[in-house]
Amino acid sequence: MWLTVPVKTCGKFDQNICDVEIDNSIPWRRKHWKTINLAYQKAPYFHLYKDFLADAYTRDWKLLVDLNEYLIRGFLSFLNIEKKITRSSSFQPQGKKTELLIDI
Repeated sequence: MWLTVPVKTCGKFDQNICDVEIDNSIPWRRKHWKTINLAYQKAPYFHLYKDFLADAYTRDWKLLVDLNEYLIRGFLSFLNIEKKITRSSSFQPQGKKTELLIDI
């Protein structure tokens, strides 16, 4: 199963990942939730994550990074993995492309 979140791209090809806006004019949340629910409703343990996922798909997300972070933090919690999550934008890295990754 492959799910994609529609994003606003018109004239925004050089934007930072943290600035990518979700295109909520497209009804993606309902479609995602329906697809996930149908695919996993009979799976063992889905009931443990169902409310969390339902909550994720009822929220009105503006930025893709916020949705991603919410999902990552949620699944880390379910898996009892304690890791600090830090956005690269908080490091104030310098450079472009490879240099930027090295600086992070």
